[in-house]
Amino acid sequence: MTQPPMPSTDDEYIPATHLVESGRPFSQSYIWEMQRRYYQIQGIEAWSQNRIPFAISTGPVIAHAYAQMVYGLLQDLEGQIDPREPLYIIEVGSGTGRLGFHFLKEFWTYIERTPYRHLSIQYILTDMPEKNIEFWRTQPKLRAFVEQGKLDFARFDALSDDSIHLVESGKVLRVGELKNPLVLLANYLLDSLPQDMFSVESQTLFEVSASLYSTQPEPDLFDPEIITRIEIEYDRRIVTADYYPDPSLNAVLEHYRQTMPNSTFIFPRASMELLRTFQKLSGGRMLLLSADKGDHRQEELVHEVIPHIMLHDNGFSMQFNYHALGLYVEQAGGQVFTTSFRHSSLNIVAFAQGLPAIDHLALAYDEYVEYNSPDDNFAAMIEIDKRPNIEVIELMAYMRLKRYDSYAFLLIFNTLRKKFNDIPVTITPTIKLTADRIWENYYHIGERYNIPFYLGAILSAIREYARAVVYYELAVEMYGREPHTLYNLCAAYTNLGRLEEALALIDEVEARAPQIKEAVKQRQLILEAMQKR
Repeated sequence: MTQPPMPSTDDEYIPATHLVESGRPFSQSYIWEMQRRYYQIQGIEAWSQNRIPFAISTGPVIAHAYAQMVYGLLQDLEGQIDPREPLYIIEVGSGTGRLGFHFLKEFWTYIERTPYRHLSIQYILTDMPEKNIEFWRTQPKLRAFVEQGKLDFARFDALSDDSIHLVESGKVLRVGELKNPLVLLANYLLDSLPQDMFSVESQTLFEVSASLYSTQPEPDLFDPEIITRIEIEYDRRIVTADYYPDPSLNAVLEHYRQTMPNSTFIFPRASMELLRTFQKLSGGRMLLLSADKGDHRQEELVHEVIPHIMLHDNGFSMQFNYHALGLYVEQAGGQVFTTSFRHSSLNIVAFAQGLPAIDHLALAYDEYVEYNSPDDNFAAMIEIDKRPNIEVIELMAYMRLKRYDSYAFLLIFNTLRKKFNDIPVTITPTIKLTADRIWENYYHIGERYNIPFYLGAILSAIREYARAVVYYELAVEMYGREPHTLYNLCAAYTNLGRLEEALALIDEVEARAPQIKEAVKQRQLILEAMQKR
């Protein structure tokens, strides 16, 4: 069994003939170490440079769904929460911290209007790279939550750690010490953890092993580019269903041996072990909320060919087997919540253990995942701006449906910009409100898209120049003295009568960007306004 080189390009095919690694179980293949090193090296840049997809899994829509499910859990735990101790919400593999920001904002906006506002609830952002933690600690929009005791950070290796050392408080969360149930969040993480691969033929179970070959000699296995040159050759050997030391993993494997038609499938060993770590940490009382590209029905796992590996920059992802994780939870007496349909882009599941009464949680899952799925929201709205005759008021409705997500704003900006001269006066209050709420929801990670500049442009279009200046000045602060920003700021100053400031800016624009021809006309407007004083 073979698979072509992982990158899909139009370049001339170069055969991979140089052996890098020979015949190891798939979860022990060096590709997983390549993945870990990629995230350690890249840090936040894996997302800020748009190398790894993350918009749907970290935005305010999914954060709102999670917040409502946690609220449902609080209702189910009425009278069972120790008020002297925090209820921890731990996100594993937090990456940018963007999901955590949106969750905290959505959750506390809602909870502060309920009887649960006095509970001690703390969100923990965790990841393996230290540089990610340092980034979170410098994020202005996270600091307020830290100062309120609602947020802390921890370095956590999902493959080896069994305790959590909190950075801000210095507290250590250990097995046997938590007084309250635990909420665990894992978005776009589980498919990145090592997975085994098996095949079944006529109820005979085979372990699938991987050999790695490269298109060139690889003396440096730490080279981050090596993954782009790798070809994987697969082999297999007959094994029995007592493959693992853990009987609970073997029980799931035996289920597949007995019931799976001839097929090759992924088996999420590392994710099961991670879940077991948090089962121990929580004393067996926990809720897992997870979103990933993955399958939750056994029939979706039936593959006649090797499951596909998708390259993202120098990292990769695979379809995740939520069905196996669900079997693992159910055999331990837990409850599994999945949708009645197959997802479009992102599968969202909930697994509960040791929580006997979860009626409100179940209702929240139905309401915010089954019938108002963030995945459906994404699929239905992704190309709304492509309609040629769409009205500005419809674009504003789109932003409300997206809960003022800054990424959604980027999708519609070009369409909105074409309508700047036709914005009805009656909806200018809506545009002002929309701009401010987009900014409230904006979590800056250093991406190249200049959100404050775009917000300033919209406000200038409706002649809200004072508000526009605020955003243009933020754009200068965040992205430097870019000539187009300075030109727009100059125009706003001119309309506000701040003519000396406007003249100084147009001098700078003309000196640095003579290609901006409008600057000549703008200078004339400023000089004429000065003469009329």
